[in-house]
Amino acid sequence: MDLKKGERIPLSDLSANVCADTIEVTPMREPDRKWRFTDAAGHEHKWRMFEHSSAAIETCKIEDYLDEEGALALRYVCAECGEVIIPKYVAPCFRSFVLGAYHASINGVEVTREEGELAISVVGAMNGGGV
Repeated sequence: MDLKKGERIPLSDLSANVCADTIEVTPMREPDRKWRFTDAAGHEHKWRMFEHSSAAIETCKIEDYLDEEGALALRYVCAECGEVIIPKYVAPCFRSFVLGAYHASINGVEVTREEGELAISVVGAMNGGGV
């Protein structure tokens, strides 16, 4: 059945779909949670993990510098003695995804997300709560 804008159709012929793209956001590396380091002055350093996979080395400050190629880069430096700290990283154990753009259609015609969700709730109600 081809649906034209503004055309009325029987609810029993309604086919609605709402979906979202998935986007992979797996990092190339992540902090090694087991890594520990004691600098020459005896200061201990380790990763502190936060919610949502963010991390920091609280005993260090981050400073920018020019690398061998003259590009601006960042590095960890001990907040007490100034020694450059090179933390250890590992490959992630799991792939990470987030939801991207939503797509909705009624009988194959693209509609707004809200229109698609409304249609799905109508179809669900007609089917006794299931879609």
